[in-house]
Parts: sequence; C-alpha cells; structure tokens
Amino acid sequence: MNSLLRSPDRVTRAALFGIRFRDEATGAEISEGLKVTLFPESNPKLRVDAFRTRSGAFAAMRLPGLQHLASGGGTLDNGEGDEEFWTEALGKSRPYVVEVRDLHHRFLAFALRTSLPAHGCIAVAPELQSPLPTAHRVPLFSAPTRPAPSAIGVIRVELRDAKNRAPLAGALVRVEHEGEEIGYGFADERGKAAVMFPYPEPTRQRLAPPDGSHDTQPARRLFDWDLSLRIHWGVWGPESPTRSSSLPDLGDLLEQRNLPAGRALSRLSPRLDLGSEKLLLGRETVVRTKESDTKEYSCLYVARH
Repeated sequence: MNSLLRSPDRVTRAALFGIRFRDEATGAEISEGLKVTLFPESNPKLRVDAFRTRSGAFAAMRLPGLQHLASGGGTLDNGEGDEEFWTEALGKSRPYVVEVRDLHHRFLAFALRTSLPAHGCIAVAPELQSPLPTAHRVPLFSAPTRPAPSAIGVIRVELRDAKNRAPLAGALVRVEHEGEEIGYGFADERGKAAVMFPYPEPTRQRLAPPDGSHDTQPARRLFDWDLSLRIHWGVWGPESPTRSSSLPDLGDLLEQRNLPAGRALSRLSPRLDLGSEKLLLGRETVVRTKESDTKEYSCLYVARH
C-alpha cells in the first residue's frame, strides 16, 4: 500500500501586492465583481491580474518585470516574507499602475499609481482621503448607471462646460449640507455623475408654525434637506502623454479638490448661480440648469470664475 510522506519543509510565498476596496457611499467593503490588473508604469504590456483572497483582499504573488531581481536564495516572488526579505524587496520597488474595473457597472473604473513591492495593502495618500475611516481601503465611487442602495441619498447630474458645452469628464462633485461635506463623487467620460451618501440627520422642526396654522406634512418637512453642490475640474483625458493607462488616474481626480470650485449655473442666460437643491427622503434629486422658468436643459452647466 502506498503511503504519502509529508515533508517537514514548508514553502512560504509573500504577496508583493495587496489592496482592499470600500464603497465610498456606504462604507462597505467590496470585492465581488471587481477586476484588478497591474503592470509596470514603463511597460503596460506586462500585465497580470490580481486574485481575490478569502478575506476579500486582492493580491499578487508575482510582479511582471521583477522576476529577475534576486532576493536571498531565490527571487522576489518566492521569499519567506520575513524582515530581511522585506528590507531587500522594498529597496527594489518600482512604479506600477493598478487598474480597477467593476464587471457589474456599479463603480467607476480608475487607475492608481503606486510603488511595488509593498508590505501590506496599498492605500490612497492620507491628504487625498475622505474624512471617513479608511483602514487602508481604496475608495470606489458610484457610476451613474448604479441603482441607489437602500437608505442612501442620491444626487444625479450631467456636467457640461458653459463655454463650449463639452462634458466635464472626471469632474469632482462635492455635496454639502449646512456647510459640511456629506458626500462626493466623479463624473464619467460623458460628464454624468451620481453622488451617493447616507442621509443627513433629520432636520429639527418647530412643533407648530409661528402663525398657529396646522402643518399637514410634518413628516415630509422632517425628512427633506437643502443641499449645495461644489464642482471642481481640471484637465484630464485618456490621451494624456504623462499617464500609461487609458483610465482616469485616481490621484489626479482626488487632487481636483485643491482647485477652485467652478460656477454652477441655475440659468445660462442671463447667468445665475445655482442655489440650494432640495433632497427628499426616498427620492433622487436631479440637478439641471434652467432654460426658462418652465423649461430645463438636460444638464448642469458650469463656468470657470
């Protein structure tokens, strides 16, 4: 009878790349339906797909373009992951690009520049992150095709340049309530954006109107909010010679926050600034520029100051 002899030796392989994702709208960790691809910034043809781990992270044991770099007794993709290994591996890091796509079309696709190998999961630079706890999870932003999750507010908008009517691809859309940001997102290549966020706390109401009349819609008044929009946009395009991916770069998108906000218009001629927009519980709000008192354009026009 044959018997299987177990060797006391064990093979340990360190993951040279790891990443986790969260839904910026809900805070939930996301892994199902995502495709993560990485390649050296200098050679986009050397691509490898990351695999999803049991814990919901994405990882890669081998990095294209680094197989020839020796580490100790072997190569970087079969090291034991001890302190000596990482000291040597991190000294050989190179610029890589990570592309993220959602096969279910819930989230916008993007590229992320980083240096690999990396010890632990990579993250967005702290100064570019939202105020929400990140726990080293890269944010995913809702695509305009995404249906709203339950108990989530939605602002939908199609952004166009007031000067040349071109779509504002990649523009940053910030939603504020009572002067505080409650959500943000980005426009796709057509200028369409869906910003999703948890509803703000209910607005406190007086028990009765000051004139003593009876309020017939107290619940509706309790669950509506006045919101304002801030639109920031820079110059981005897939033909950019400084980027090796055709997808919008997440760092570039987030850095638009440092640019002055554009002038969102409620009327195009004469130009009038957009005021507050009403959000009702259970209803999506679509923001558009008005052509007249009774007619709206299909988009929101934004001008530079």
